[in-house]
Amino acid sequence: MTCAVCGHTFEGRILTSTNTMGPPDLDLRPAEMARSTLGMEITVCPNCHYVAHDIAEPVSEETKNFVLSDAAFQTDCWAYSVQAYRNLMRIAVLEERFHDAFSAYLKAAWIEEGRDRLQPSPIRQEVLQFFLEHEKELEFDDDTRLCMRADLLRRTGHFKEVIELTESANTSDAQTDLIMHYQKHLSENKDVRCYTIGFARRWQEETGFISSKPEKEVPTMKITFNL
Repeated sequence: MTCAVCGHTFEGRILTSTNTMGPPDLDLRPAEMARSTLGMEITVCPNCHYVAHDIAEPVSEETKNFVLSDAAFQTDCWAYSVQAYRNLMRIAVLEERFHDAFSAYLKAAWIEEGRDRLQPSPIRQEVLQFFLEHEKELEFDDDTRLCMRADLLRRTGHFKEVIELTESANTSDAQTDLIMHYQKHLSENKDVRCYTIGFARRWQEETGFISSKPEKEVPTMKITFNL
């Protein structure tokens, strides 16, 4: 493959497919095996340290100049690293792709946390700040945006804000309502650990929580036979 920034040609790996077995975390971090293939989603040029999902895709002169002159790209890093995803985030911000930037920033936190479901990465405070600054520019629907905000707040210790957010939230379906009330429950117990929707449903069974919101409609496929 050839780097779009410096023209260096090198051999690299490309992730062609992956899968997930189980529910994602409440901040949408996927289950295995996609959880362990984050470093294969991107490629780092060994010469100029430009990082991208498709390193050969043409970029603007502004992006080239940024990578070749910015100090953050002068340090070698490998794809499955916090630095690589931080650099990916900074390029996306430069190009005003704020949703991609947020995704890269959050993945930097995931990588630093590794398999630790107990202690959130300190990077999450930066991710939260970025989310709050660019929330309206992120390509989430309203319910996903609400759930993401709640999880980022809780995992950075902003428990009071999560409780207030849940009490004022106008959720549209039962699953979102369940997630928000589960986030409130965790916040009341000052719990910053990592959980999935499976934990929320277990809590629902244990407490008898019933949402007043409708179940989300699942699209159905119609099959027509011409006889």
